[in-house]
Amino acid sequence: MSSIEIKAELGGVISNILVSAGASVSAGDPVAVMEAMKLEILIEAGEDGIVQDIHVSVGDVVDEAQVIVTLVRQPH
Repeated sequence: MSSIEIKAELGGVISNILVSAGASVSAGDPVAVMEAMKLEILIEAGEDGIVQDIHVSVGDVVDEAQVIVTLVRQPH
């Protein structure tokens, strides 16, 4: 099974984690919320998968392109 990395599109602070390890997500599902430039930005899954790892915690400062969550593709 291959993995899918969900990355921050810009730098900011993680304000909420919306998934847990082992959860199933679909493309477009929000996995975390980030505050950047006084806005709340949803970080969404780009593909269907199962949450393998969460690489950040609430309050973490993240950089653009930093990995937030890793998914594993679901077998078909």
